Amino acid sequence: MLPGCDPTRIAIVASSYGAYTTALAIDALPSIRAFVFWAPVSHPQKLVDRDMTPAAWQFIEKTGWIEHFGQRMGRGFIDGLPDFDAPAKLATLPRPLLVLHGKGDKHVPIEQGRAYLEAMKGIDGNSQLIELETEDHGMRSVAMNDRLVEESAKWCRRFLHPEAKA
Repeated sequence: MLPGCDPTRIAIVASSYGAYTTALAIDALPSIRAFVFWAPVSHPQKLVDRDMTPAAWQFIEKTGWIEHFGQRMGRGFIDGLPDFDAPAKLATLPRPLLVLHGKGDKHVPIEQGRAYLEAMKGIDGNSQLIELETEDHGMRSVAMNDRLVEESAKWCRRFLHPEAKA
């Protein structure tokens, strides 16, 4: 344990596929008080079905990998993708969730982020989606980074330190 760290006041900020894996691991995270997901994947198989063209499948059969943002993504990763409903899993142990997602995200459409809020509807009145004016999945710009950090910090303060004034 880190000195000065209160284990009862922990939030997780996760992005993209990290949000998906966080949702699937919810049973192992009982002490987490709040979540912030940036451009979260909710159903990765839908993305594979959309993006893997016949030519892409031919390439991966030949090489064993496909390029994904400058990295090799192996066939094993694609074949091993779990086909779980991450939003439904997250809703089994609801905690306040903030989703920040680009309206025009071309890699992980905003519908994937909205799926988390839909699953939380009626279960947790604290969950919220902030739709950002960007098409960039990584939301890479100084202004966007500032906004992500500001909104995430505000959310964490709200649920980790509710006694503090905003």
